[in-house]
Amino acid sequence: MSYVINLYRKPKPGNFKTVLDAAIASLDATVEATGKRGFITGTMSHPNPTQGSNLIVTSTGGFETVEELDSFMDAAGANSEMFARVDKANSQCESFSSEISRIMPPQSKIPENFDPKWVMRDIQVAKPGQLPAVIEYLSEWREEGIGVPTVLVLNVPLGKVNLSALRLTFFFESLADMEAGDANIMSNPKLPGLMDMLEGSPTRVISRILHRRGF
Repeated sequence: MSYVINLYRKPKPGNFKTVLDAAIASLDATVEATGKRGFITGTMSHPNPTQGSNLIVTSTGGFETVEELDSFMDAAGANSEMFARVDKANSQCESFSSEISRIMPPQSKIPENFDPKWVMRDIQVAKPGQLPAVIEYLSEWREEGIGVPTVLVLNVPLGKVNLSALRLTFFFESLADMEAGDANIMSNPKLPGLMDMLEGSPTRVISRILHRRGF
């Protein structure tokens, strides 16, 4: 099982580029020092715009085992330069938070020459006892595809309000593909079966990829 670390930053007014530049510098330094990979997104459409818009999210992945993640965190805790980079970015923010997620088995069919520019993140909550079934159902559906080039990552946050929470992270090459893919999902006969296993409707956030390394 692999893992990803997400850092969420909300820049103070007038500091978006300053925070973005600092986040890019921090991610690049981490990738160069560790050989990991990552990307940075800016939130463009949020279900609660007054709170969630203009978030800068840094995702660092490539941790193939929990032991590897442990080693990274131990090294980070002793790395004053890394703390300085993080503090530099955070000093220009209204808020900062972090999250570790466990990645489910990856998609087997990656589109050739795939060049993602947009990210659609759906938060779903399974009914009690249904999370394994939801993951299996989505994994099978993912292999069938949604009619446009996309990569779908299924991940479970380690820290969460609800133990049955699951995040779907779709990557698209364009907004047109995102809209077409979403329309195909909504019209697919598999959707009612998924909704029967969920507690209510998923929550969705749309973001633009602003920088990526090794991804």
